[in-house]
Amino acid sequence: MGYDAFANLNALGLWSHSISEAAELVVLEMFYSGQLGELDPSYDFENMDIDSVSKEDLLTYLSPKIKEIERLLVRSVDSGKIDSEYIMRDLNDLININETYIEHSDLTSWAEMHGVEINDAFNDWEQTEAEILTYILKEIESLKKAKKIDTGVLWDIIHKNRSGKQKDLFSAWKKSQDEIIRLQNEIMSLSAGTPKNKPMSTNSRRTHQVIIAALCAKCKIDFNERGASRKIMIELEKIGVPIDDETIRKILKEIPDSLEARQR
Repeated sequence: MGYDAFANLNALGLWSHSISEAAELVVLEMFYSGQLGELDPSYDFENMDIDSVSKEDLLTYLSPKIKEIERLLVRSVDSGKIDSEYIMRDLNDLININETYIEHSDLTSWAEMHGVEINDAFNDWEQTEAEILTYILKEIESLKKAKKIDTGVLWDIIHKNRSGKQKDLFSAWKKSQDEIIRLQNEIMSLSAGTPKNKPMSTNSRRTHQVIIAALCAKCKIDFNERGASRKIMIELEKIGVPIDDETIRKILKEIPDSLEARQR
């Protein structure tokens, strides 16, 4: 799938997996959390430092299970049990596992439905996606600033036509811009002071929770089901507002009482 094809995906491919990538992540999660039995006795992972094993060797060991999960995912996409963000088929109308994409939240729900415990592998993947998103946003900000200065500068940046000296100058300029933003934010913070946070009234808290329940319904998220907090966490990270899973879970637990109080 060429980079231009990512335009067909939400968030330009962030928070999405090809079927082959999804299967790999699910199996790695199962492996690291001890949910897999022994696949190949010639690999004695119990008596070796797992960190010393190359990813290539690990994936070779896990390949039978990865192929199995790929087949399950293909069946789920074909049957509509898991939503596909983008489907590519070959001339025989078979799904191309490397160019068919599903969203991460849908993969998470699918994995949990099939008994996979979501832990470190998924968390690490989500952290990496969040870091990629942060990097992209910073690059967009730099390009927009370059455009304000001179469209020629922007053209050179995009097409990488800078000489060594130009690259050094641009790098220095970019660092200076980042420092200016940091100082501006610090000045604004100092000017504003530290306002005292007033505790939210019970009525206001219940109103907010009822609104959250309505938004969950709109997004087809059952706030009572397992994994709801993770789905919401992923959506928040997509818009650059990370909130940890435990905080969201605590808020969701209070929604039923707030709904009951409002419906009296």
